[in-house]
Amino acid sequence: MRPTSRILLVVLALALGGLVVAFFPSLEPAWFAVAGLGAVVAVLDASRRDWRTQLVVEREVADGLPLDAWSDVTLVLENPHSALATVEVFDGVPGTFDCEHLPRVVELEPQARSRVTYRVRPRRRGRVRFDRAHVLRRSPLGLWTVNQRAGATSDVLVLPNYRPIVRYALLAVANRLEQMGIRKKPRRGLGKSFHQLREYREGDLLQQIDWKATARRSELISREFQEERDQQVVFLLDCGQRMRSVDGATPHFDHCLNAMLLLSYVALRQGDSVSVLTFAGEERWLPPVKGANGVRAVLDRIFDLEPTDAPSDYAEAARRVLALQRKRSLVVWLTNLRGEDASEVLPAVATLRARHVSLVASLREARVDELLEAERDDVDAATTAGAAAAYAEERQAVVAALRSAGARALDLRAPDLPVALANEYLDIKSGGVL
Repeated sequence: MRPTSRILLVVLALALGGLVVAFFPSLEPAWFAVAGLGAVVAVLDASRRDWRTQLVVEREVADGLPLDAWSDVTLVLENPHSALATVEVFDGVPGTFDCEHLPRVVELEPQARSRVTYRVRPRRRGRVRFDRAHVLRRSPLGLWTVNQRAGATSDVLVLPNYRPIVRYALLAVANRLEQMGIRKKPRRGLGKSFHQLREYREGDLLQQIDWKATARRSELISREFQEERDQQVVFLLDCGQRMRSVDGATPHFDHCLNAMLLLSYVALRQGDSVSVLTFAGEERWLPPVKGANGVRAVLDRIFDLEPTDAPSDYAEAARRVLALQRKRSLVVWLTNLRGEDASEVLPAVATLRARHVSLVASLREARVDELLEAERDDVDAATTAGAAAAYAEERQAVVAALRSAGARALDLRAPDLPVALANEYLDIKSGGVL
């Protein structure tokens, strides 16, 4: 139990009164009377038991929270007693979270409940724990406070940011994917897998007409196709030292995880299966999954991954893909290429070419673009810009070589990766490459 500023002000006032009494001794009885009365009031205020009894606190928080995104957490406070309770509440937020709208002062009527909602933004993935809430209770006259711990702990998972998946699903239902930047090309009746025969519609291509069925029915009949289903997407995730690069507040590695989740959802929605293979210091394998629970399986497998200090061995990663994935698949490489990697990544992609289609997504540091666009008003700036230009040219040379070798290749900033990767996948699907 601690005194509040109110009681400290009372003590200060009595001290000033004591100085006055020193000059006017006749006021001494009155000063003692006031001081005694104040002491009695302070003791009585502290001795009441009703304000020191525990409140009931419950926490409402999701089992999984997205990384680097704001989420709501609610504390439900209940006053089971017959006296008014004035409290200041602060939750046991994990140290790796940003927090807004705490602490909060709440007045609880007797036998009443109140809800306190605040926002958190996780900065690191993995398992975290919310400790018990801190409840600072004030005495009825506001002269004393007592700090109590209330409620229970809560264990939650901080996951890669799955918010784009939710947005994709909502926009897909409303056929407004272009608002997210995803271009789903309309292919009316065209695809690689036969679906059904139907009556001819204006705009159908000549090669769609089934002449035998037309002769039997004495009317134009068209063949309708659909995109191939039951194909496979393999994510080959680089966990090496270059994936530790950070643009803004989010590491490249986390951008890759976010992109993987979005493309997983898109592919599963198309009827394909998804698997994940990691390399460079952290080796994990998620066999192909599909269906409604596929994204959750991917989340459970990757949510606590972190980049390592190991070098990226592309040849070994390709060998593991061939050993684990027999069926023809789209292999999505998520990495950060440099000019010196050409001698390693090109043979690795060539190793997969006979059986699989490779899509190599290389993340470019935003700092490189900033240096290229900066003003060159002195020798140092010009030298730095020249080095950045040489670095960028080497990267582009690797990307061009990959494309010449028959792979799809992307070189882009980390925040652009999720949508760009989804668009490239949809282009591959619509083109029948698999």
